[in-house]
Amino acid sequence: MVCGHDSLLWRKSGNALYCIRIKRQDADVPRVNALIDRAYEIVDYGSYASLKTMMFQTRHSKCTDDRDRIYAMLGMLHDTDAELAIRPDYTKPSKEVYQELVLRYIDRQQQLSILLLCELRSGVPTLPSWVPNFAIPNTARPLLNMRATGDSLCNVESTGGDALQVAGLWVCTLRHLEILESTAERQYPRQDVIEAARRFASTHDMSSNYLDSTTLREAYCRTMCAGPVLDEILQSDGGGLVDASPAAKKFLDYAKDTCSGRSFFQTAMGHIGVGPRIAEKDDLLCVLLGCGSPMLLRAARDNSFRLVGECFVPGLMCNEAILGPLPGKFTRVSKLDETWNSYVGAFVDMWSGEARVEDPMLGVLPYGCERKVHEREKVRTIFVHENYLEGIHDRDLRLSKSALLDQGIVMEAFNLI
Repeated sequence: MVCGHDSLLWRKSGNALYCIRIKRQDADVPRVNALIDRAYEIVDYGSYASLKTMMFQTRHSKCTDDRDRIYAMLGMLHDTDAELAIRPDYTKPSKEVYQELVLRYIDRQQQLSILLLCELRSGVPTLPSWVPNFAIPNTARPLLNMRATGDSLCNVESTGGDALQVAGLWVCTLRHLEILESTAERQYPRQDVIEAARRFASTHDMSSNYLDSTTLREAYCRTMCAGPVLDEILQSDGGGLVDASPAAKKFLDYAKDTCSGRSFFQTAMGHIGVGPRIAEKDDLLCVLLGCGSPMLLRAARDNSFRLVGECFVPGLMCNEAILGPLPGKFTRVSKLDETWNSYVGAFVDMWSGEARVEDPMLGVLPYGCERKVHEREKVRTIFVHENYLEGIHDRDLRLSKSALLDQGIVMEAFNLI
């Protein structure tokens, strides 16, 4: 980071912003807090950030030409994203540039993670719903390290024009929604989360069982912070703040980041979750092959759908919609790799304490295929197959549409417009 004649190492800039963000006082001016959060987002991804991450980080940056939301990043691309072979072409309109990026990303990566940046907006659409509008900042932060369909291989067909056909499963429809963030500027930034938690806890038996055999209390905690679990907030008594302990504040910081710009929902089948602010009753909750988060779809004309946005739903975040629930003795955890400042997933046998990378619901790898640690990015594992995409791929062939069909699991086709 350079300012005039002074400079500071990027990592030290990140450390300083982290301290400012964590130690700030709750009574600070909300707009100052927002600027601190905005600055911290830019340095919060270690030494490597993907193209889609950088585009999220710079969403508030000024830009006179919307095509430069993509083109300005090309000189900073990591090897994986550099393979997209994007070339600046200012004869193309922004819509074509954005749509071409999405199609190239899907074709090269064989996954749909770029769709996690999509947010349906009110008014007349200017882009297909499956193309993120990089010119307009998203209202919510993307969810990270989600595994709703594991390392599944996407199945996509570009049907021409503005349509894209994807494969997945419909789970259920939304029944009840509540926006988690007030429109008024809060002096205390966690207050919306606290009030929402108290409303929910006051009308539900938090000790009852949830769909994934945990308690509703634990499921609610995981929902409000998209993973990390601390339950101090779930006291339903009136009065002041729920708890002033460091653990409660940490939970509330996670929850504030997760809930900002989102709605809380309940489904017809009893799931709870957080999703886009613009979600509506009767939206479809689905999982899509190659997509890390469950997605909301909205019925449109001619058996087509508009992509509303991503969700976090306990009981659907670990391949359960496709393969069924994990065996009772297994649970999935995320651990921080401090060397790469990135989280890696593993399945832990609660009886023996043994951790494994492989999903216990999956069988053996296909003949000629093995799983290895990536040569440069040690937190990644890749699948090496002698007859597939020059031998290396980070998608699991056991979770392809054809392999699942061999197991009697039939994927549905969703035509996105």
